[in-house]
Amino acid sequence: MFVLCLALWLIICGNVTWETAGFGVAIAAGVTWLGRRLTGASREKELKIIRKLPAAIRLGGRLFTEIVRANLKVAGMVYREEDPDSCLVTFQAPLRTTAARTVLADCITLTPGTITAGLEGNQYTVHCLDRTMAEGLGEGPLTRRLQAMEEQEAAS
Repeated sequence: MFVLCLALWLIICGNVTWETAGFGVAIAAGVTWLGRRLTGASREKELKIIRKLPAAIRLGGRLFTEIVRANLKVAGMVYREEDPDSCLVTFQAPLRTTAARTVLADCITLTPGTITAGLEGNQYTVHCLDRTMAEGLGEGPLTRRLQAMEEQEAAS
């Protein structure tokens, strides 16, 4: 957290001098200390988060790919003036943690043409603009990435 705070300080300042760097070190140290004290964070927790970062970046990349594909599909539907064949789909995803289930629900909602209408336990209810968008929701690439992140968490 200290390094991120210091980097943010230096970016905001624009020019790096001994004075701004020294003041930045003091500010970053104070913010890090206060943040750890108020949130109960620790160096170990920060290292755990850093170890998860590559998997989170891969998930973000895959989400970006899915968003682009869905955008092109929705744009094509609008351009061809197709009537949507919308549907409400219910499925179960094989995710164990509440955090992973919530992230999957958010990813589905962020993807154009789909909205997570409900999440109870492990059961999702998703509204899809077109029936083809409902294919593979429960066992798709985002679910597999989240499962891999859960396995990595369980192993550490």
